[in-house]
Amino acid sequence: MKKLALLAFAMIFSVAVFATEFNGTFKSDKNTITLHQDDAMVNGVITLNGVEYKLNGKMKDGHAYVDIVSKGNELFSHAELYFENGELKLSLADFKAAEAKGVAVRSTFVK
Repeated sequence: MKKLALLAFAMIFSVAVFATEFNGTFKSDKNTITLHQDDAMVNGVITLNGVEYKLNGKMKDGHAYVDIVSKGNELFSHAELYFENGELKLSLADFKAAEAKGVAVRSTFVK
């Protein structure tokens, strides 16, 4: 019974930590991202080189897989967000779009 209670506590604690991880505002040298996570869904706003985009997507294995779209709902790029050593990492999938807008394909953000 004691092991079952411990297992239940560990599961609840890990879900609580997982659910809050992708919430907040993160900044890099010239870009900002604000994220809101609700269970397996992630949405928010990202500013890249002064241009604001919406983002939304899903969580899988501790990573967020999102679409970054313009205010006119035009897809800019798919992206992956994940934490490494306490920093939020952004990896854009569309290298050509990033290059055309002068945006780094990989960026690091901190709270």
